[in-house]
Order: sequence, then C-alpha cells, then structure tokens
Amino acid sequence: STLPDMNGYLFAYSSAPLRRVKYVQFGVLSPDEIVSFLLPLTKERH
Repeated sequence: STLPDMNGYLFAYSSAPLRRVKYVQFGVLSPDEIVSFLLPLTKERH
C-alpha cells in the first residue's frame, strides 16, 4: 500500500527497520557549488 505525505506525494511502504537519527549536519554552499549540483540535472532532462 502507499501512504500520502504532507506534500501529497505517495510512497510505497518500506519494510526497512527504523533507526534513530544520530546527527544532522547543515552547511552553507557557495553559488558555484549549487550550480555544480544542478548542471547534471539539466543535462538529464534534454
């Protein structure tokens, strides 16, 4: 079965075991780093 999330997307149920998050790390990216992540996505769409 599928379960809706808050954004309305549907995800299939996963039988993977749940685990606690050990830590979350945030960082700041430069504009050049952001563009380098986006370029492979734009090439896939063409």
